[in-house]
Amino acid sequence: MPSRSAFARRVRRSASRLRSAVRERLGSPDPVADGPWARASLDRASGRLKVVLERPEDAGTPDEAGAPQVRLRHAAGSLVVPLVHSTDGAHRLEVLSVRRHGVATPLRPGAWRIEASSPTGWRPVLGREAAGGPVTVQAAGVRYRLVSTPSGLELRSAVRPSVDRRWTPVQRYRAARLPRSASRRPLERAVVYECFWGRQVGGNPLAMVEPIRERFPGIAAYWVVGPGQASAPEGTTAVVRWSAEWYTRLASAELVITNAALPNHFRRREGQTVLQTWHGTPLKRLGLDMLSFEHMSPGYAEGLRVQSAQWSALVAPSPLCSQVYPRAFAYDGPLLEVGSPRNDLLVAGTDPARTADIRRRLGVDDRRPIVLVAPTFRDGRHRDGDLAATGHLDLDSLCRSLGTDVTVLFRAHNWIDAASVPIDRPNLINVTDYPDIAELYLVTDVLVTDYSSVMFDFVVTGRPIVFHTPDLEHYRDELRGWYFDLEAEAPGPITRTESELTAAIADALDQGTPAALADRYRAFVERFTPWERGDAAQRVADALLDLTVRQGGTSTDGHAGR
Repeated sequence: MPSRSAFARRVRRSASRLRSAVRERLGSPDPVADGPWARASLDRASGRLKVVLERPEDAGTPDEAGAPQVRLRHAAGSLVVPLVHSTDGAHRLEVLSVRRHGVATPLRPGAWRIEASSPTGWRPVLGREAAGGPVTVQAAGVRYRLVSTPSGLELRSAVRPSVDRRWTPVQRYRAARLPRSASRRPLERAVVYECFWGRQVGGNPLAMVEPIRERFPGIAAYWVVGPGQASAPEGTTAVVRWSAEWYTRLASAELVITNAALPNHFRRREGQTVLQTWHGTPLKRLGLDMLSFEHMSPGYAEGLRVQSAQWSALVAPSPLCSQVYPRAFAYDGPLLEVGSPRNDLLVAGTDPARTADIRRRLGVDDRRPIVLVAPTFRDGRHRDGDLAATGHLDLDSLCRSLGTDVTVLFRAHNWIDAASVPIDRPNLINVTDYPDIAELYLVTDVLVTDYSSVMFDFVVTGRPIVFHTPDLEHYRDELRGWYFDLEAEAPGPITRTESELTAAIADALDQGTPAALADRYRAFVERFTPWERGDAAQRVADALLDLTVRQGGTSTDGHAGR
C-alpha cells in the first residue's frame, strides 16, 4: 500500500494538472476541422520535434530568412519559432534551443499548443499521430512530452519531480542534510548568483557577473534558475532551484550574490561572503516598517531578522535606502552606498546599435513609440489564486485607446505568477520574461507605473513617467504605507481614470515631461539617484574583494564606497 504522504502527493499533482488543463482550455477555440494535419514525433535523444505536414503549403508564412514558422501558444504567452525544412518533407523544431526576445529560453511548465499561420490567422496543427519523448532538459529542470489532443498537437512542459518544491519530504531532507554535509568540506572558489528566486536573469546580480569575474580570476560562476523559468547567462553555469546541487552550491560557495530573500534554511558559513543587492529604492514600506503583516506568511518578522543576519554586506542605492534598510531589515552590517549596479547601463547613455538590437529582438520597428507598463503587485489582491498582474489597469482598453501605432510593453512584478499575465496582442507584448528590464528602459519612450521602484531607475534616463494610481489612498493608508508623499513629489502626472491615463501618455509621447513638473523631476533625481555615476558594479566588486580578503571584516564606520 502506498503511504499516506505518497497518496497526498499524487492527489496534489493530479489537481495541479487539472488546474493547468482548465486554464489552458478556458477561452481556447474549438477543434478546427480544416486545420493543417501532420504526423509528429519528438526525439528523446536530440530534443528535436519533427512535424510532417500532409500539405507542404500548410507550413504557413515564412520569416524574414524564408523559414516557415509555427507558434507555440501557452496560457501565459506565445512564441513564434522558425522551422528547419529537410529533404524528406518534414519540418523540425529544435525544442532545446527555442529563443524568446533573442535569448535561449526553456518552455515554462504547462501546455504549449502548436499552431501554423494561415491567411486567416494562426490555426492549431492537428495530429494524425504523435510519438516520442519525453525529453528532459537538465539545465532547466523540466521535461517535455508531445501529445495529440482533439484541439491539436501540444508540447507539454512539466517540472521534473526531483526539483519540484512541492515534493515536501524530499525538500525537507535536502534542506536538513545537504548544507550540513557541505559544511564539513572547505568552501569552494565559486560564486552563486540568484535573481528573484531563479525567475529572472537580470537586475543587480547580472550587473555583477563581469566585475566579479575580473576581480576573482578563475572563480566558478553558477546562476540559479527556477524550473522552466530561465536560462543561465553567458559565463555562468545553471543550477536548478530545489535540486540537490542547489542546496550544496549555496552551502559551499565562497561568495553568494542575491537580490531577494535566500531560502529559509540558508545559514552563512564562516569565511563565506553573502552580498544582498536588494532590488530598488522603495516608495512603499518594506519589511518591519510595513503597516501590517496581515498578508505575509506566519513568522515573517522573525524570519526577516534571521535572513538579514546572513548578509555580509547590503547595497544601498540611495540616501533613502541608507536610512530605511537597517531598520526595515533589522540589519546592522556594512552598507555599500554606491548606487545601483543595474543602473550603470542607463548612466552610460543610449547606444544606437544596442537599442536597435533590443527593438529587433522585441519585434518593434525603430519608428514606433514604446510605452512600458510596469505596475507593482497588490498585497492580498488575487485573481484565480495568483497575485493579480495588472493591478487596476485594463490593458486591452489602453491598447485600443493608444492605437496601433504605439507598442505597449507589459512587465509584471516578479512576484506575479505567469499564468495571470496577459498574452501578446498585435500592439501589446508581454515582456515579463525579458531577461533584463534595464534594456527595456533603453528603448522606452514613456514609463507607466504606480508605486513600483522602477520609477527610481527610469528617472536616470530623463524620460517621462506617468503614474496611474486609482487606488492611491487604499494602498497608502491600508496596505503598505509610504516613505514619502508621492502626490507631492512624483516626477510626472498622476492619473486616476483610464481616460486621464491615455491623455497623459499621449502628451508625454508628444511633449515629454510637462513643463510644470520639470523642477519636480530634477528634484526627484537629485534626491533619489545622487550616487548613480555609472560605476556602481565596479565599486561593489571592489568592496566584496576587500570583505572576502578580510573574511567578513567591515570598514571603520560600517559604510563603504561613497
